[in-house]
Order: sequence, then C-alpha cells, then structure tokens
Amino acid sequence: MTDRWWLLGLLMMAAGAAMHIAALATAPLVVIQPVGILALILVALPGRRSPRMPFLTIALTSLAVGLFVVIAASTSTQTTIPTSAVLSAVWIGAIAVAVLLALGLATTGRRRCALFGTGAGVLFGTVSAVIRAMLQHISSSGLDLVTLMFAATIVIALLGAAWLINQAHANGPAAAVVATLTIVDPLVAAGIGLFVYHESTNNSVGVMIAQAGCAVAAVVGALVLARRLPELAAIDDGQPTEEHSLQLT
Repeated sequence: MTDRWWLLGLLMMAAGAAMHIAALATAPLVVIQPVGILALILVALPGRRSPRMPFLTIALTSLAVGLFVVIAASTSTQTTIPTSAVLSAVWIGAIAVAVLLALGLATTGRRRCALFGTGAGVLFGTVSAVIRAMLQHISSSGLDLVTLMFAATIVIALLGAAWLINQAHANGPAAAVVATLTIVDPLVAAGIGLFVYHESTNNSVGVMIAQAGCAVAAVVGALVLARRLPELAAIDDGQPTEEHSLQLT
C-alpha cells in the first residue's frame, strides 16, 4: 500500500473495470469483449528490447480483432436476454470450470498453471455475460430478486477466479497467466453472446466464416505475442528459473 506505482496500477484497473461495465451497458458482448485481446499487445510491447519484436504480428492481430468487431457491430442487435439464457451461460461456465479444476488438481507445474488460468478466463468471460444481462434487467425491471441473484453469481465467480489466478501464479510465470486470461476471457464472453444470447442477426455462412477466420487469426497472433512477454522471453533465451518454469507452446 506504500508503493505509488502499485496504487496507480490498482486505480487504473478500477477505472478500466468501470469503463468495461459502462461499455457492456451500451453494446452486445460480441462487440465489446474481443477488444480485450488487444491488452496483450500493451503487455508485450515494453517487454522486448531487441529488433525481434514481432510488429507484423501486432499489426495482424489488431487488424483481425478490428475486423471481428466491425463485422459483429454490423450484424449484432440489442437482443432481450431471458433469464433462462443467463442460467444456461452460467451452467456452461460452471461445468467448464469444474472440468478444468479437476484436471488441474490432477497435475502440477506448467499444466496446472495453464488449466487454472484457463478456468479463471472462463469465469471472467461468464461474469461479463452476467453483467451484460444484469444491466439490461435493471434498465427494464429495476432492482429485484433476479438482480440479487445475478449479483451473487458475479461475486461467487469473481472469488473463484481470484483463487484460480492465485493458484496459476503459484505454478507458473505471471506472463503466462496474463496471456491465458487475455485470450480465454474474450473468447468465452463472445461465444456466449453469439451462441447463448443470440446477439447476431446475420448467421449466414459467409459471415460466420469471416468471423471465425478473424477469431483464429487474433488467437494465433495473441499466442505468438504471449511468447514475447518478458518472463517467457527470458526462458526462451536460455535463462530458466525455478519460479518461472512454464512455456506456452
């Protein structure tokens, strides 16, 4: 609490969370969430001091995310999200996290870090989906029992995500955890928006192929950038440490 840089980072995180919630109140998940992948670029940029910094990868990743958002914005709609759809999203997320947790507990080291980090990403993506539905419900029905159920779900999911992140950090480098969260969170939330909330008004084969292509390109670019994060780069340069033993492959 006496570190000014830590406090500044905490303040920026709070401001980012507030802006994210405000964005979810105004646009569908398929428009808002994919932008989160670009955060990996901001993490990777300061980490390289050599000419090997993959600027082409950064450009292609940004372009893929931008095209996905443009397509999503042109084909999405402000659909009314029924409570049943929210329950479906929560159940899907809970089952996925339970499987990842069981697999993570059955292993150690790099695999546990990846599995727990993925589980945290699933929870964060699900939280965004629930927040989207809760804000829409409040605007139409005000504060009621359903709102409290949504809020309780969000709190439980955030606590679970915090524990998973802690355990992921205990089993691998911070850079790997950040990379996993940055990729999985947007994919899960956008997937819920597309296939559970049905936020897309144009499900033609051409549009779906274009969105899938952009999503694959963005994920591949994000994975390439993940290997350029400072801690992972140190491992790749032949400087492994006991604490940082995870490499993304």
